[in-house]
Amino acid sequence: MCPAGGAVVEPAAAAAQDGVHRLASGPLCKNLKNEKENGGKDLDAHLDHMANDKLVGWGWNPGPGWAPVPIPREEVLAKMKVWIAAGAPCAD
Repeated sequence: MCPAGGAVVEPAAAAAQDGVHRLASGPLCKNLKNEKENGGKDLDAHLDHMANDKLVGWGWNPGPGWAPVPIPREEVLAKMKVWIAAGAPCAD
């Protein structure tokens, strides 16, 4: 299978190759807000990335052999907007 523009990867190998760090919600939240750790993105840039990035969108329509993100993209974006509007609080 091939993520949008990516290399061919079998689903079973994806977890080892996806480059995603598995963080608990508190550390993940703090990383999202730390521009030195997250590629220089502020919260609005993260929201735009989630809304418009082609590879991120692939997660909701990944093709055969891959499970899509279980929450609709619009719901994720709505929840991100609420979180940002609330000051982007992080769990301890």
